[in-house]
Amino acid sequence: MVASRGFTQMISEKLLKSLPASVERFLSTPSVLKDIFDAIPVQIVVKSLRPENFGEFLIWNKMAEALLGIPVDEAIGRTDADFFPSEQAEAFIIKDREVASSGASQVIPAELIYSRTKGFRLLRTTKTPIYDEEGVSVALLAVSEDITDREQTEAELRGAVDFLENVNSELPGAVFQFRVDRSGNPSFPYISTGIHAITGDSAVDILSGDVSLFDRIFPEDVSLFLQSVETSRDRLSTCRQEYRIITASGELRWVSSKSSPTAQGDGSTIWHGFLTDITEQKRTQEALTRGKERLRNALDAMQACVWEYDIVTGDLYLSPEWNALFGFEQAEEAIGLDTLLQCVHPEDVESVSPWFTRIRGGEFRGQIEFRHLRGDGLFSWVRLSGKPIWAVDGRVVRAVGAIVEASEQKRMEQQLIEAKESAERASQAKGDFLAMMSHEIRTPLNAVLGFSDLLAATPLTPEQSDYLQTIQDSSSALLVVLNDVLDYSKIESGKLDLQIMPIDITKVLRSSIDIFRAQAAAKGLKIHANFSPYIPQFVLSDAVRLSQIVHNLLSNAVKFTEAGEIVVDLSVGGPMVNNVVPVLLQVRDTGIGIDLDQHTGLFDPFYQADSSTRRRRGGTGLGLAIVRRLVNLLKGDIEVQSVVGQGTTFSITLPLQIPDQEEPLTEEERKRMSLNLSGLLRRILIVEDNSTNRRLVRLFLKKLGYDADEAENGFLGVSMASRVHYDVIFMDLEMPGMDGYEAAQQIRQIYGAEGPYIVALTAHAMPEYRERSFNAGMQAYLSKPVKRDDLAKVLKQALRR
Repeated sequence: MVASRGFTQMISEKLLKSLPASVERFLSTPSVLKDIFDAIPVQIVVKSLRPENFGEFLIWNKMAEALLGIPVDEAIGRTDADFFPSEQAEAFIIKDREVASSGASQVIPAELIYSRTKGFRLLRTTKTPIYDEEGVSVALLAVSEDITDREQTEAELRGAVDFLENVNSELPGAVFQFRVDRSGNPSFPYISTGIHAITGDSAVDILSGDVSLFDRIFPEDVSLFLQSVETSRDRLSTCRQEYRIITASGELRWVSSKSSPTAQGDGSTIWHGFLTDITEQKRTQEALTRGKERLRNALDAMQACVWEYDIVTGDLYLSPEWNALFGFEQAEEAIGLDTLLQCVHPEDVESVSPWFTRIRGGEFRGQIEFRHLRGDGLFSWVRLSGKPIWAVDGRVVRAVGAIVEASEQKRMEQQLIEAKESAERASQAKGDFLAMMSHEIRTPLNAVLGFSDLLAATPLTPEQSDYLQTIQDSSSALLVVLNDVLDYSKIESGKLDLQIMPIDITKVLRSSIDIFRAQAAAKGLKIHANFSPYIPQFVLSDAVRLSQIVHNLLSNAVKFTEAGEIVVDLSVGGPMVNNVVPVLLQVRDTGIGIDLDQHTGLFDPFYQADSSTRRRRGGTGLGLAIVRRLVNLLKGDIEVQSVVGQGTTFSITLPLQIPDQEEPLTEEERKRMSLNLSGLLRRILIVEDNSTNRRLVRLFLKKLGYDADEAENGFLGVSMASRVHYDVIFMDLEMPGMDGYEAAQQIRQIYGAEGPYIVALTAHAMPEYRERSFNAGMQAYLSKPVKRDDLAKVLKQALRR
């Protein structure tokens, strides 16, 4: 009875007054109402809709108390505004009024409510109006279900499904479920959207049956496909297949599928699997097969084999061609490097073994030749080439290369060497003969010319003078012939050296032209010189050889021109690139011309247009051959245009570089440089083991206004620097005994940071050498060949220090 009275007190008098009499009598039975509320696993609350106490809670069951954490005695007689935020409470009131005014139940699918004990919870609430006997809504029944966990589970499930679908759509293929019923009818219960990229069909059309994937199978592959499916179904084994399909666009492609079957209770079988496009893989395999076949054919044609050496395990792989090449049986297992070295001729082992040692250390060694043992006990010359292979961490892990049979090539090389030596001996003999003949001819010729000049100074009759002039002309002609032969011999033997230096090109050409003016005037000819104002005054070339080219061309022009004129044109033949100007030199005459058929051999040695030329005008036929060789030595080209009876034009294009202009000094630097003799940079030392290089640097410095001391090695350089405080030291890096690095370090130890300004001189131009020289205490770095303006710049840097 106590419990009943306590429960009855939960129902306020306000509630009893608001309910119909029949309901009131029912609810007045405490045990019945308590049992009902306790049995219902949802939140039940009743609110008043009467104007005087709108929104007050009249009933608050145990589930409401457990769900919201609000005790019943605290809830009864209170409103939503007492427990919830104002905005949310106002929203609840609006819904309550809508239910009261409409008179119909209203479902709120999800509303978020804060629980004192469980935090935020998601509720599904149904609100229903309660009427009195007169049909007036006096209360509102709200039944709420906690759907938080269910919504979370459903959200996770939806997320998992979406994730799986996204994964399937991103895979480079299609995930599928394939079913065959007990009657053998196939279908696809599921297939991912990736199928579109393979066949061009949408997954929706396939699942709906509008498109059949079986119709996509290439006709020749259908029987094998069905056979594989049947075998997998009977044995419940994995079904792996590769077959061709015809896509929606008509393209033939290769696909691969793998699926696992599961027998179903209804007699059907379902496969879960994956389908992927392997067309490119097939093409790659075919290309690889063709490549291997080509490689085998190439190795067979080259009489070669491939090798690979695993540095970690020491295993050596030799391709099958090695066995056929040298007559050995195919090894069943990988062999070691020692096995290969056993096939090397004893005299060659000392060179082959270190080659592999160096390549193991990561040093690329190119190729090596040695004699390789054959199965018949003889040796063949081979050429072994290879290179190291590095891992990501920089270690050498493998070495690969080839072995080529080279006996025939070696024999031919030996023949070429012998032929070359024979030709060199013949050339040397020819050179010696020409030198001897030159000496033997020049000696009496010198007497002839000398005594002719003496004789010409004595009283002679006109007839005697005429005879003497004939002797002098013939002697001079003989001297020209001798010089032509010797010049061509030097060019042909490669002994003619160019002296490239800055020259005034117009001055050189005018001097050559002036030599022939008198000879041309004697024949009634005029020589004109047209020089473009855009020609640089100074260019880098060989003045002697350039004069010789013009001399030979003008000599021919005067010789083969009886009337008219000779013109020498000098112009710019194109734009300047990298400080190089293409200069066009043309020599035109109005002489006898050259027949077109004779142009081909015009520049060949001893060639003349016809046999009568030699008889009527003389010459060796070497002039134009010498001209072409000299033009080629100067990296130029020569062309000829000629018309018989109208004249000939020789056109020469020479790429001539403009000399580097020295960087102008500032006024302050010029002033300081002018004071050099008074004390600035008084002492300069050149440390260089090459005497020519020392002399070159000293001469450059001389032109800049400086004297310098010289030391021929590092030891002497340190000794001299310890006795004399030099302002600047030019230090060669590579010297025997003590190199430049060590010498610079010792000088730095003597003087410290206030010591001389040390400039590195080296043929190396790589950054690591520059950094090493700076680490050794040098302040500047010059790469050979050294130029005068380079020295001027470092001297300026020394002055600015």
